[in-house]
Amino acid sequence: VPAYNDDEIIEYYRCLSNMTDKPLLAYINGLIKGNVYDVASKIMDIPNMLGVKMTIPNYYYFEQLKTQMPGMVLLNGPDEQLISGLVMGADGGIGTSYNILPGTVADIYNSFVQGDTQKALAAQKKLNHLIASVAGMNIGHWKFFMELMGFDMGHTVAPATQPTDAQRKKYEQVLKEL
Repeated sequence: VPAYNDDEIIEYYRCLSNMTDKPLLAYINGLIKGNVYDVASKIMDIPNMLGVKMTIPNYYYFEQLKTQMPGMVLLNGPDEQLISGLVMGADGGIGTSYNILPGTVADIYNSFVQGDTQKALAAQKKLNHLIASVAGMNIGHWKFFMELMGFDMGHTVAPATQPTDAQRKKYEQVLKEL
């Protein structure tokens, strides 16, 4: 993954904004070299920027962004920490595992919004069981779950590997349990 400096990232979103009048969401992850808050703030100064998806483990930045820019849409990135993001001000989330257990993710969000944090936490733990089964694996393993659900996800390109037969059986069992 190429590492871009903060100015290049900000300029990228400025270029996108210049090409459309549609609202845009930026994606910020752990590759940001500087202060995540400063980069997100500068991105939000760009016309058409609706908000940011943040895939970082530091929820202090979530709170700071939401406090300083209450009108921005702030989406949680780490699937395994959706409830943490919601507690710190995220408006929702975007995650790979959400495609596999959308009802569970809706339970996390709706339970949290309704003030039932215990139910939200139970749903987060259910989602985390799925995530733990493929932790550290490439996108081909996530695609296999979608194939089990009847979606043709195409082939994952090299050097990514496909799940082994043993892994496939494990994933089938995980999906049955959930």
